[in-house]
Amino acid sequence: MATDDDAGQGAPEGPLPFTVRRAVPKIGRNDPCHCGSGKKYKRCCLEKDRVRLADPSPYAGLTMEEAKRDPARHGDPGIFLEMTREELDGVDRAGLTPDLLRGLVRAYAERGELKAAAAALGQLAERAGGEAAVAADRDGLVYEALRKGDHKLARAEADRRQGEPTFESQLNRLSIDLASRPPEKLVRIDSYLSQLIDDPRDLTELADAIQLAGLPGLTLAVARAAAALGGSAADRDVLAELLTDERHRLGLEERDPALRLLGSVRPLRSRRREEALADLQSRLDERETAIQKVRSERDRLAAELEKQGRLAAAHSPTP
Repeated sequence: MATDDDAGQGAPEGPLPFTVRRAVPKIGRNDPCHCGSGKKYKRCCLEKDRVRLADPSPYAGLTMEEAKRDPARHGDPGIFLEMTREELDGVDRAGLTPDLLRGLVRAYAERGELKAAAAALGQLAERAGGEAAVAADRDGLVYEALRKGDHKLARAEADRRQGEPTFESQLNRLSIDLASRPPEKLVRIDSYLSQLIDDPRDLTELADAIQLAGLPGLTLAVARAAAALGGSAADRDVLAELLTDERHRLGLEERDPALRLLGSVRPLRSRRREEALADLQSRLDERETAIQKVRSERDRLAAELEKQGRLAAAHSPTP
């Protein structure tokens, strides 16, 4: 008896990027057809099923075309990533769950169709219970808009966001603000960095200048960049001191990870402390030596006085 493997002759050759599930039940050629007609399978639906098997999908009982046309039948949000823009636009969204709508938003965003993604996200907010329920999705869309340089849409989506601020939402807002109205002084720093980015000596000098302005976080960032480039021994000394001092100012542990990039260099502040201690110990040793000399002289004089006293007593008349 022939098996259903014979019905797979029309399937595409070569590996597929998913595990194939059968779009039709497995049945022998001479068995009764699965449609209930009473005819043998080979006389009924075999040819039609061959056409279905030629369009495999990762969902049992569905061709890929059927899976795309009605995602609610399988519930996999990943199906949208397999669709063209036209197929995405043609999806009936009425029966889509929030998870499926999220998949639709993601597919639009990855294709760069940000306005379509924003529209789908609006539908998701209505179905999920309001804007606060999709705050993380909104953050993701703002990030994609920023990444593609659409600052206008990014600001509009950020303004639409509701719910508690997160680190991601605050970074998005920072990016939007910097893109639209960057502070003049920050633009100047960026200009310096753009010109000096490959020069360890100049980056070291810039980090030192930023430290004098009292900006420890930015000082550390620039100093670490300079440390990655190496530089002369003098540069490494300065960088080690900057890294140590600014971490101390921020209340962090003294040992900065970037110090590993500077080799065996120790921070100047630590070395100066060690030198000061060594100098103090030397001075103490000198003072101790001087004290010992005074004690020796004192003992010698005391012995001399005692000797003279005994001689005087021996030569004095008896009363």
